[in-house]
Amino acid sequence: MFGQLKLAQTRFQGCLESVQRIGPENQEKVSLLPLTSSFDPEKVIVDVGTGYFVEKSRADAKKHYEDKIAYVTKNMEQLQDTIHRKQDNVRVVGEVMQVKALQQRENA
Repeated sequence: MFGQLKLAQTRFQGCLESVQRIGPENQEKVSLLPLTSSFDPEKVIVDVGTGYFVEKSRADAKKHYEDKIAYVTKNMEQLQDTIHRKQDNVRVVGEVMQVKALQQRENA
């Protein structure tokens, strides 16, 4: 689960970097062109998931990916907190079991 979130975060970060690189100053470097007669370097196609794409302004696309990165980062932090709590619980249970085993040996 954590690995999948990290992969999604990396992918969204790459998308954000791509959106930031697009602009009028480098429109000659575009590798994918729309099938229409006009080209607007301020518009990009954004993958919004499950095979759906929407046209957004560069600013909206940037915000979209920043929001996605923030969402995934928040989920990763929550998952990391849960993992730490579970690890603490396992450690405490292990310590209690050791104490019980020691007590049982002393009683025997």
